[in-house]
Amino acid sequence: MIVDSYGKLAFPKGHVRRGEQLGEAAAREVCEELGLCALTLLRRLGTNDIWFRDRFVFKGYLVHKFIHYYLFEVPGNARIQIQPAKDMGERVRRGLWVPIGDVLRRSSYDNMDPIVRQAIKFIERGASS
Repeated sequence: MIVDSYGKLAFPKGHVRRGEQLGEAAAREVCEELGLCALTLLRRLGTNDIWFRDRFVFKGYLVHKFIHYYLFEVPGNARIQIQPAKDMGERVRRGLWVPIGDVLRRSSYDNMDPIVRQAIKFIERGASS
């Protein structure tokens, strides 16, 4: 997880580049923001539809955004390495590993609860197989 520019615990996110699939964009953003690049896509988790006031590019403007979430697996020896931001967008303050049982409690955004629950359910189902 990341500590975002608001100081809240969240997940990496960003923009989709021209010609990029959503899952590819998600993997690229995780790599760019956390330095975790050896990713295996496990599944799409869902989409949040949000409105917010921009603080960076379109300062003060109301922005409508769709955030698509994916679950990835990383190698057991993977290390988080925060990457410096290349643009004027949101900055990642910190990256951290959070035990799966703590993610729901520690996630700062309520609209993340259904996404996190779906990820936990998928992971627990896989662990019991």
